[in-house]
Amino acid sequence: MSTFWLSYADDAGFRGAVIIDGADFLGACAESRRRGLSPGGQVAGVALDFGIAELIPAEHRNRRLDRREVDLLEAKMDTLTARFAD
Repeated sequence: MSTFWLSYADDAGFRGAVIIDGADFLGACAESRRRGLSPGGQVAGVALDFGIAELIPAEHRNRRLDRREVDLLEAKMDTLTARFAD
């Protein structure tokens, strides 16, 4: 099982992101739909490295994130990963 960052968009732009576990990309997408988290549109995703996935707080997993939440999480992740790079 891996943790995936799924990002949804349509012609109007960003629709949301979901951080969710799945056996693979398609499994993570299916789980997002099953839980009612997928806002529709096109989806792109990436499997997160285990070390990065472990840094994501539980409150950001298994729910739809809006643009503001994604921006804040990305800033926090940049700060945390920069510490490990030093």
